[in-house]
Amino acid sequence: MPAVICISTSPWGFMFQRPQQLMTLFSEDFKIGYINPPVTSKPALSYEEVIRKYTDIINPNLIVLKPRIPKILNHSAASRYYVELLKNFSLEFGFKDIILWICLPQFEYLCGQLDEKLVIYDCQDDYASFSWTPDTTREYDQRLTEKADIVITVSGPMQKTKKKINPLSFLVPNGCDLQHFNSATKILGIPTDILNIRKPRVGFVGAVCEWIDFRLITELAEKEPDWSIVMVGPVRRNIKPPHLPNTHYLGLKRYHILPNYIRQFDVCSIPFDQNSTISKNSCPIKLFEYMASGKPVVSTNLPAVNFAKRVIEIAADSEDFHCKVNRLLKETSFDAAQRQAKQISLARANTWWTRYKTIGYIMNKYF
Repeated sequence: MPAVICISTSPWGFMFQRPQQLMTLFSEDFKIGYINPPVTSKPALSYEEVIRKYTDIINPNLIVLKPRIPKILNHSAASRYYVELLKNFSLEFGFKDIILWICLPQFEYLCGQLDEKLVIYDCQDDYASFSWTPDTTREYDQRLTEKADIVITVSGPMQKTKKKINPLSFLVPNGCDLQHFNSATKILGIPTDILNIRKPRVGFVGAVCEWIDFRLITELAEKEPDWSIVMVGPVRRNIKPPHLPNTHYLGLKRYHILPNYIRQFDVCSIPFDQNSTISKNSCPIKLFEYMASGKPVVSTNLPAVNFAKRVIEIAADSEDFHCKVNRLLKETSFDAAQRQAKQISLARANTWWTRYKTIGYIMNKYF
């Protein structure tokens, strides 16, 4: 059985998103080594110790490695250690005919190190524009785009940029688990931390980071003190979101319970800063999850959401955002039923399964 070594953006158990969704599906036909982002370890562990102590078997074909890199090593030595760790991991679990699937550009040096048959760069964000990434990130991104056999991008603007460097750059947006999120239209338990938050609730699910338009959030909360702005997701360090009497930050929640929260929103929101380079290149997973839930959606004007303009509201600015939320709160049951059916139909065409099949088609066509 061929294998995929996925160098992921996030640990397996943290915010079950694109890498976890795709690798779960790929594990039906491939043996998967899902590699968490490495962390440093004060005791210098051997490769065998790391593999023995820090490996989880999710299913017979999906194995998660949680790499520990000795803290005493400098950057160059740490990179060599990481390569050897991955080689030992591949041997231990019998990975052959490897596809190297890299999600983070700083690991471009892995190309050619694992005797891989194919390199895929799954570029999920404009990493070089993040405030916390090093200045070398854009250089790493350029190198990986050049080295990869296939580049997969999540948004049109990103694909356009990558295609100038690598002609085999393809658009494969994010998707949704329709069955999981469509449960938000059914009767579910109400989480205790949202139970006593006043309605109507304008909700958001996702990381609270620098690409959120906090000015928009503040204006919405101040204009409508009787509305509750509910943010469900981790707040990144050094981010200071507005704290007003009607803003609520509920923190990171497990994937299995997210539909319970969405079920309690009156309107779902994507309040990204539309002038941010990160936002312009993004593809919000929550859009697909919201649509699958059947809940009304208002988003700022992002390139990646325009395909859904017939089933969601897209706001030009903060004032328009406020007007469109207000309009959806007054939606009639007849209009809601029609919108909901269209949203779920569109979500059905944008599942993770369709993304998996699209990527498989690209791989088979070109390699």
